[in-house]
Amino acid sequence: MPGTARQAEVPLPSLAATAPQAVAPVKSGQPGPRPVESTDKPVPAAPSRPDDPKAVKALLALGCKVDRNDQGQVVSVQASEGQLGDADLELVARLPALETLSICGGKVTSAGLAHLKDLGSLQRLYLSGVSLTDEGLEHLSGLSGLVSLSLENTGITGKGLKHLGNLKNLEVLNLAENPIDNQSLAHLKRLSRLDTITLRNTRVTGEGLVHFKSLKRLRVLNLNGCAIADESLDYLGGLQELRMLYLRGSYVTDEAVTRLKNRIPGLAVFCD
Repeated sequence: MPGTARQAEVPLPSLAATAPQAVAPVKSGQPGPRPVESTDKPVPAAPSRPDDPKAVKALLALGCKVDRNDQGQVVSVQASEGQLGDADLELVARLPALETLSICGGKVTSAGLAHLKDLGSLQRLYLSGVSLTDEGLEHLSGLSGLVSLSLENTGITGKGLKHLGNLKNLEVLNLAENPIDNQSLAHLKRLSRLDTITLRNTRVTGEGLVHFKSLKRLRVLNLNGCAIADESLDYLGGLQELRMLYLRGSYVTDEAVTRLKNRIPGLAVFCD
């Protein structure tokens, strides 16, 4: 966007580095937010059973990184390229205190997500570079304790977002690098606690922003690589909590950005 002053981005760490936190993971070098921690997010109930020691041993043998709480139970599992497949997620299901699961690349598909449906303690689920389907997201519909969910580069088209409507505690949602369209964003209206949304390099255009008007808690919106024009920014004018808006690769002008910033005090806009 000619004439627009370049502002310093606030980069996020990589997916692996952010997995233990309620932050939507983004690719290395891409901008992304670090949302303010909510003070009223759900606290998982104490697990009624211990970890399955055989499951923990098997996950370690597969090369996964695990973190434990003070009681010695596994609360975080991180897997990188190829370490886990669908059948291996049955091992994860035997960890009743698990709060964070991060899988970057590998052989996991929607079928494997069925093993996670009863993990009531899960708060953060980060899936990146795996092959999912819209129908497969139904397996996540019962994970009501989720606060942060990343489905980056998983092949979903957005039709499956209807299955996320029951995730009432969700604050951070990363849908980057997927063919998400405007129509599918209507399903996000039900997620009133959303604080951070990443739609980098999706098929979303300015017309899709109308679906964000009711998300009054939204603080960070990443639309890098999306076809956003000046008139579309009017849909965001009522989001008075918005603090960071990423518009690199869009078609907005300096004048439109200035008008929006005048309507939302404290807003920082990052664009070309």
